[in-house]
Amino acid sequence: MRAAFKLGTANISNPTLTIAGHTTVATVAACVTCHESAPYIGMLASTSTTAGDSRPTALDSKHPTSGDCGTCHVTTPTFATDLLPTAPKPSNHIPTTAVCAQCHTTAGNFALYSVTGTHQGVSGCLTCHGPTVGPFVNVTLVTTPGNHMPIGTLDCNRSGCHTTTNVNAGGFKLGTASIASPTLSVAGHATVAAAVAACQTCHETSPYVGMIASSASTAGDSRPTALDKIHPTSGDCNSCHTTTPTFASDVTGAGKPANHIPTTAPCAQCHTTAGNYAAYSVTGTHQGMTGCLTCHGSTVAGTFANIKIVSNPSNHIPIGNLDCNRSGCHTITNVNAGGFKLGTANISSPTLTVAGHTTVAAVAACASCHETANFLGMTPSTALPEETLVRGRTTLSTRPLATAATVTSPRRPLGRTCSPQPRSPLITFQLPPCARSATPPRATMRCIPSPARTRV
Repeated sequence: MRAAFKLGTANISNPTLTIAGHTTVATVAACVTCHESAPYIGMLASTSTTAGDSRPTALDSKHPTSGDCGTCHVTTPTFATDLLPTAPKPSNHIPTTAVCAQCHTTAGNFALYSVTGTHQGVSGCLTCHGPTVGPFVNVTLVTTPGNHMPIGTLDCNRSGCHTTTNVNAGGFKLGTASIASPTLSVAGHATVAAAVAACQTCHETSPYVGMIASSASTAGDSRPTALDKIHPTSGDCNSCHTTTPTFASDVTGAGKPANHIPTTAPCAQCHTTAGNYAAYSVTGTHQGMTGCLTCHGSTVAGTFANIKIVSNPSNHIPIGNLDCNRSGCHTITNVNAGGFKLGTANISSPTLTVAGHTTVAAVAACASCHETANFLGMTPSTALPEETLVRGRTTLSTRPLATAATVTSPRRPLGRTCSPQPRSPLITFQLPPCARSATPPRATMRCIPSPARTRV
């Protein structure tokens, strides 16, 4: 049939000859047989502005002007993306085995490159960014500056500062130094620990990029001698600090005076005022505590540096070797500056609750405290006022008990007056014949004759 086997319009993006087609025609002498000038049907010749199937000398001044295509290209269309890793590169090209098109994504312009592409598949940095390599053609690399942290022969990748997945045009530049968000993370400190002799190599004066020196008013990465007058002026940082940023909060329990209160908490938990270790947070000192006697016990309180601790006084309720916490009186969640002070003793709202009594029940019998109630937070009992019997009931009177009183009763024969006797230590009751009330008076009575009275 006439008009059969016709080809469509030539297209560099969708070539006439596929991979299978190139395999078929591989019997030709060389690739340049077709691609030197692309004179055949279905092919497009390159121009000074467009890449085609022919040698792109006019488009790419750096393209080889001789040699077979198979030296640099494969038969996978298109020429823009089928460059081999073995394609000839300048002698001072950055070291790589990647295909050219991974980095050079602009057809015909090998002076341009993709920063992301150049780092794709790279696991080490010093082959390009090391201070002793380069310079490389057509690329300006950022390398370790003179004030870079000491790294020895360590590689930057996964250092805590730089990664191959976080790159920008212009190189591995650091942001503004910040004590709150340090340049070097925990992982970074672990990396550089193998290259530096000691922490103070960097932290004595903080002369390196990404670090902030301490001042008389602000804590930084260097030894804060001007800020904190009692800070050690020598010795390595790891005696008191860990590598967990920041220095303000990573103080270990090692840098304390010998007579410091016993604790394994970091210093910043209690000492919240930067540069002033004489000040401390009362809440912070009790955070995480479960026992009290290690600090508040009578044999240790008063022996610690820079702190006056309230201990159990001599008139404290007996506790033996019991601890104060959860005692019913004191808890670590209810602390105030000045110590575990009690309010005014009150019989209606006792110092010791039910839970407190349960705690101290291990000490001794109830009478140990309640016989005389001479302990702090207790109220001793006092003598009762006089009681007067009126119509079978008792009412309180403020008169002294020794004062005589006349007690009347509707059932008592007239003509008698009862005079109360002074209260004896053991109260007993003697009912006289004249008193027939069902409720005996709470005093010893004696009846005496009274003058005769005329019934009305």
